[in-house]
Amino acid sequence: MDGVDRLFAMQSWSVANDCIIRMSEKVRLMKLPDNEFRQELDRMTKYCQDNKYKGVTNGI
Repeated sequence: MDGVDRLFAMQSWSVANDCIIRMSEKVRLMKLPDNEFRQELDRMTKYCQDNKYKGVTNGI
């Protein structure tokens, strides 16, 4: 997965989960290998879904 595909995946993830990804987190994600990148997006999805209505700030 090249850099443009990763940026597109993060943007799509952000829209789908109604959750903003901080720039520092995007940089960290860009450095991960492909399989860890996908696993981290899955982990972040679970985190956002679990905390969306619990008063946790909307941002990773």
